[in-house]
Amino acid sequence: MYLTELSVIKVLTKLREHISHFSIDYMAEEVVALSTGNQPTTSFVERFAQMGAPWRFGINDLEGLLEEAVMKVVDDVTTAHLYRTYWPRQPLDANIYEHYSLCTLAPTAS
Repeated sequence: MYLTELSVIKVLTKLREHISHFSIDYMAEEVVALSTGNQPTTSFVERFAQMGAPWRFGINDLEGLLEEAVMKVVDDVTTAHLYRTYWPRQPLDANIYEHYSLCTLAPTAS
């Protein structure tokens, strides 16, 4: 979230050269663009910017981004899905979980 798209591609490419599998977390584009329509989510992101840590890059097309970095998705899941799976009786109060994902990546076979 804190890097630009170009920086993200550079980091992924460097990691690909040295690590067989790794995990990243990412936020959807609409969260970074403050366009989820959910005020608590927007306020959360705005607070980071006010602290000097603006979010610069969100991902909605993970496959497209990974094509440039010559990577593939091993696993990709939203934190909302994990929340519902492992805490099924707990209410999911925060909309941001729908837009925050964790994924495992691996180099694409050449």
